[in-house]
Parts: sequence; structure tokens; C-alpha cells
Amino acid sequence: MKVTPSDMAYYQPDRRRPAPVPRRDVDPVLTWRDRATPASARFGDVYYAQGNGLAEARHTFLDGNGLPGRWSGQECFVIGETGFGTGLNFLAAWKCWRETARPGAILHYLSLEGFPLSRDQLKACLAPWSELAPLAGELIAAYPPPHDGFHRVWLDGGRVALTLLFGDAGEVLAEAEAQVDAWFLDGFAPARNPAMWSSAVFVEIARLSAPGATLASFTVAGSVRQGLQDVGFALEKRPGFGRKREMLTGRLGTAPRRSRLPPWYRLPPPMSRAGRPAIIGAGIAGCAVAKALSRRGIAARLVDRHDGIATEASGNPAALIAPRLDRGDSEAALFHDRAYRTALAEIEGSGLEWRSRGALHLAPQTEAPSRLWEGAITPLDPVEASVKAGVALHSRAFWFPQAGLIEPARLAERFASNTQMQTAAGGATLRRGKGTWQVLDGTGAVIDETDRIIVAAASASGGFESLEWLPVTPVLGQLSFVPQTTASRDLKTVLIWGGYLTPAAEGTHLLGATHERGDFDPARWQWCATGSGHERNHREMPPVVRTLFDPPDVGRWRGRASLRCALPDHLPAAGPVACAVDFLERFEGLKHGPRGRFPAAPAYHPGLFVLTGLGGRGITTAPLAAELLVSQMLGEPWPIERRLALALSPTRFLVRRARQGEMERQRA
Repeated sequence: MKVTPSDMAYYQPDRRRPAPVPRRDVDPVLTWRDRATPASARFGDVYYAQGNGLAEARHTFLDGNGLPGRWSGQECFVIGETGFGTGLNFLAAWKCWRETARPGAILHYLSLEGFPLSRDQLKACLAPWSELAPLAGELIAAYPPPHDGFHRVWLDGGRVALTLLFGDAGEVLAEAEAQVDAWFLDGFAPARNPAMWSSAVFVEIARLSAPGATLASFTVAGSVRQGLQDVGFALEKRPGFGRKREMLTGRLGTAPRRSRLPPWYRLPPPMSRAGRPAIIGAGIAGCAVAKALSRRGIAARLVDRHDGIATEASGNPAALIAPRLDRGDSEAALFHDRAYRTALAEIEGSGLEWRSRGALHLAPQTEAPSRLWEGAITPLDPVEASVKAGVALHSRAFWFPQAGLIEPARLAERFASNTQMQTAAGGATLRRGKGTWQVLDGTGAVIDETDRIIVAAASASGGFESLEWLPVTPVLGQLSFVPQTTASRDLKTVLIWGGYLTPAAEGTHLLGATHERGDFDPARWQWCATGSGHERNHREMPPVVRTLFDPPDVGRWRGRASLRCALPDHLPAAGPVACAVDFLERFEGLKHGPRGRFPAAPAYHPGLFVLTGLGGRGITTAPLAAELLVSQMLGEPWPIERRLALALSPTRFLVRRARQGEMERQRA
């Protein structure tokens, strides 16, 4: 396929945003008409019809899209919505899904909202609908804070995935990847909210539609009809609800839809939900993949060289869940913020108890990032920080109330609670058979055979034959177990800088962690904590914290050392595995720049996926990275913005090598 300069503006691969974006005013200015009908003063329009909003939602959007008949017998069905509003349409669809969909089927519901209601406002707006009360209660409990970005929550025991796209209509839809089966077009009236009914939005609706997708809308405005027809929808007017004389329905034609994915990042065809995948590696990454598969009713098997779950880096006695204070709104910064939010939700959903809650980041020269939701971060002056910490801190700080400590092995066990485990003594290797993958142990014996493999083996991931091109780097990290002192015993919360210090538990603090590259055998297990590692942990503490343990008595300190796995850009790799040699040949033209003629997509190793490179924040990043990987594997809507997903694509390293002209160098 030919990629032109105009295409590149459309694809926008690897786009960066180095500067922070000011927090957008997202207040819908909720008001009430006749004390019964919610309305937005910002747009001068109501959210639903007084007294019969639920009946109107069913008539317009369910009946208008031929639901529930169209999802009968389907394993997965995707609804897209422009205008989440009060969530009434979503609850109507969810209730109908529960009553009519086949057991085990999943409803994906993507909904755009530029001015989201708060949790309390949502509760007030949904109170009149008693028949929806149980579903409304579950939605409200899981509803994310109203700030821009993609937010996925799982409901109804995994039967329903709600992905909320908060932000400007055209911008957030342009970052989505999905194949939508039915559209609910329910923004405020076109005359009052024209941005929701723009030509740019219609283009994205068509791009995100599956073949034969349908739509329904309350409006029959001429500009809306023309805009939808221009992007390929055949439209029909039908009787409207109540006093609305007409409504609009439509069906998309069969013309191929344009993709926003550059050819070199196009994915392989989705895989079936049948079968039992094998996951190589039973750390937090592999267990997170097992959880993502399990919630979709897919039973996997974990394969590890050890007998238990989370025995290496994921076996540390505690792990810190906290946001990163990256400058700007780069892909890395935004991904880590999305991952932090996802990790918090997964931990709450697991029922695991926190060891402690809250953390103070000592940041005298850092500005609070606006991308975090309101209430996620609070700037404190030195006096306020000292009160929060329980010890004197001569420093400004940021307070993270939702951050905290958990036991990573316990979380991994919760994630893998429905997953079988197989030990590969001596380590696992892979061999491609006829249409399947064989998993071999250290003796060469076949211990598993499956059509799909997910390699989540940390630094060992690059040792597999099809992944040797992935630039994984093992990093040795050492935690120090530090006896409390008279000065440190009053510490009440976790302190963060480049490392972190926990409050004492049973007389011992956790201090860490070192980051050592090279000078060790990555195949060895176990690694010993060293006195030099303890000294390094002490030396890298801020002076105000270091004084709590001066002079250090490292001879009494114990510790734990384990390997982490990092990639050069400090982001994970999550997704399908391309054939490296074939890729470099097919996309050799990238050395001349990302325009010209290219193949339609890379060639991939059938059924091979990877999740690795989680670094020192694996407990935070694993749940979201695993959700992305499984969504791509099954052809489901992506849980994060496309540019963030591409920043995690394993293929990015092949793209960089192609741009550097590697095939030409090899021939020379």
C-alpha cells in the first residue's frame, strides 16, 4: 500500500506531546427542570425526556438498532455511543444484554463524553429508575473520576466492559480502535452541541464501524443526515418516541474502512476464544494476562521454571503503587497514569488488603501534573508534609491518597486463582509445530501444546528464538530491610523520591531499590543482597530522610535482590510478535522516511504474543498492559488511546531498526 504525506498526518505515528496540557473545564453545569429532569446549563438541553427517558432509550437505540436480535448467539458485541450523559442508554442496553445474550458472551460498550457527570450527579440522575437500581449501583461504584482519557471498567462479573472516552469528541474518537456493531448517537441536539455532530466525528464513526454496522439517533437534522451519508451510511427515518415525530436509523455499506494504523503497526487477524493459551512466566505479568483471559471465560495455563507463582521479582514482600511524576504529556507519562488508575481498580476488585495507604513524594522542584484526576495528588508545604509523614521534612511534597503498599505475590495469586500451572524444570523453550506451539521443559520433553503462546518471562523473554531481537535488559534490584531507629519509628506513610521508604512493620522498614545493569549472570537464581547495595540505597536517600538512619548500620540490614526487565525506552512491550527478518525486508523503505509504498501489514509468528519490560513498576503497569494484549489478541476494542498502544507495541523496535537501515548494513 502507498503511504502519502497526507496519510502521515492521518496516521500520526509516534507523535509526542512534550508540553503539559492545561486541565480542561469538564463541568457540564448540571441543573434540574421541574425538579425532575436533569439538564446541562452549558448546552441548554436535557439529558432525557421527563418521566419516560428509559422507554425512549429502548425505543430509539435498542429497537432502532435491532437489538437484542442482532446480538443473538454472538460471543462478543460492541456498542458505540456519542454522549454517555447519565448512563441511561448504557443501563438499558446492559439490562437487555443480561436478559437475552448467550451465557459467557461479552458486551463491549464504548461511550464518548466531553463533559462527564460526577459520581454523585450520576446517582441523582439515575435514582428515578428503580428497575435499574442494582445495575446503577454497580456502575456508580465503578465509575471513574471525570477527567480526560480512556477509562475501562468491567461490570457484571466480566460480562460487560464499559470503556468511557472522556474528552473532545473528534480527538478521543480519533484515538480509538474498535469494530463497533451498533451506534447510539445521543449527544445534545446538533444546534446546541455542533461539535458532537461534526464531519470529523462522522468520519471516525465510519472508521470504527464493523461491516454492516447500524446506527440510531433521535435527531433527523439535515446536516446530520448529510454527514452520515457522506461517510457511507444508508439512512431511514422511522417514527420517533412520544412527541418526537421521527428518528433516524442507518446501516453502513461494505466499502473498506480507512485505518489510522500505519501499515507497519497493523495487527494480525483476531484469534478465536476457543482453546487454552499457555503463558510462559508466572510473575505479575503472566498472572495479569491470566486474569485478563479468565474474565473473558478463557482458561489459560501458566508455565514457569519454579514450582510457585511470583517467586522472583514479584515475590518481594511489598510493592508500591503510586503515580509517576513525568514532565509533559508524553506517551510514557500518559500510559503510566492510565496504568496507575487501572491498577488501583484491579486491586480493589481483587479484595486484597493494602499493607498501608497513601504516599508522600518529596518533590521540591516538580510541578503537579494536570493530567492526574482531581484528588489524586495534593501539593503540601513542608509543615503539612511533616504532619502527614510523622517526621520532620524540610521539603515540599505531593500527597497521593490512593497510593499504597501491597504484597505482590498475593495479588498475583488472586489474578491467577482460576489458572492451572505447569512447572518447566530447567526453563521452558518453544517449538513451532503444525499449526500449534509446543512448550518444552529443560530436558526437551513436551509439556504443553497450544495454538497461542504469551511470553511473559521478564528478562528471559529475549532468549526465545522468535524474540531474540527484542532489546530486553536485565536490571538487578535490591531491597534493604532496615531496622527502625528512634528517629524513624514515627514515620506514618511511604516516602518517595527516586526510591522509597516504607513505615516500619514489626520493627523493619523497606528501603529501595537499586538498579544495577551488567556484572551479574541473569540466568542465576537466587541473587544475594550485598552490603554495597545497602550502602547505595542509603546514599541515594534525600538528606532529610537519610538522617533517620545516620550513621547506617548496614551490617544489621537484611535484604532481597531480584531481576527486573527493562527496555531502552522504559516502556513495556505488549502485543503480537512480528517476524523480524521478514519485517526488516518488507519495510526496508522506512529508512527513507515513513511515506511511499509498503506492504499492507507485517508478517507475524502465528499465535505468539509477548508482555515484558515492565521494569520496577510491573505491579502498576501489568494489569493495563495485559488488558491491551488480550484485547488485541481477540480483536476487541483497545482499552487505551492508539498512540499509547503503539508506544507499547513490540514492533516499535523493528520500526526503529528499519529506519536506521539495518538490512542495508547487513548486506554490506
